[in-house]
Amino acid sequence: LALGGGYVMLRRRGVRRLALFLLGAALLHVAARALVGFDVANPDAYGYLEAGVALLAACACALPAALSAAAGRPGRSWALAGATMLLLASLVKGALGWPAISLAGDYEAETVLGGWLDRAPPRALAVTSYFQTIFGLYYLRGVEGRRPDVDLIHRHFLAYPGDRDHMIDRRALWGPLTRARDVDAPKLLAAGRPLLIEYDLDLPDALVARSQAIPPVVSHELQGRRYAAWQAFLAVDRACRLGDRSGFAAALSQARAFIGASPELDALAARCR
Repeated sequence: LALGGGYVMLRRRGVRRLALFLLGAALLHVAARALVGFDVANPDAYGYLEAGVALLAACACALPAALSAAAGRPGRSWALAGATMLLLASLVKGALGWPAISLAGDYEAETVLGGWLDRAPPRALAVTSYFQTIFGLYYLRGVEGRRPDVDLIHRHFLAYPGDRDHMIDRRALWGPLTRARDVDAPKLLAAGRPLLIEYDLDLPDALVARSQAIPPVVSHELQGRRYAAWQAFLAVDRACRLGDRSGFAAALSQARAFIGASPELDALAARCR
């Protein structure tokens, strides 16, 4: 529809400049996204394309509008039939595609992160490292109202300009517990608050023993499976850093079940054995 609408608009002198703007802006937007790569499993990548979709949708309106205008002229009954067929085809396409785009049955945040968040003692401080984790927790907190007693600190956002200041404005107690680019591990441990710490490869050594990888959960959704694989890998790395041989063997076995063949996992296993 967008290509047809763009063609119709380019043929009409009065709206030709508008067509060039809409098509050019959509093309540049998609090209900008392509220049930095496209991860088919990352929903953010599709979100970044939405401005291009909106521009093309504006172009798409021109084709049925032109056909409808032509339908009122003598001998142009085919135009009305064409506009009707386009409308029906669009409705059928939307109906057939609905199961693939509907999130009505998607409970990944609840399934994967709900149990981990519920482990937090009352009035605990949860420290996260992986962006997928904090986004999921933001959803559970903001949409479902889950565990409002737990304070959330994301380590890797502290390096963003102004983020730490914004956090301190909301919770003054976070000032002494954080630095410009990370949490202050000694002060965090000495604060006396219950802690729930997500393990990550760059977690300060002082926090490793108090941390945990989020238990991987079998998922039907590709991104959920990737998240589980990453957390399974982190569990192996954590056991390696702690020198926990029995925990390392169990974590490695679980990681192989989630990840399968992996040169990174093989290298980690060879280094830690």
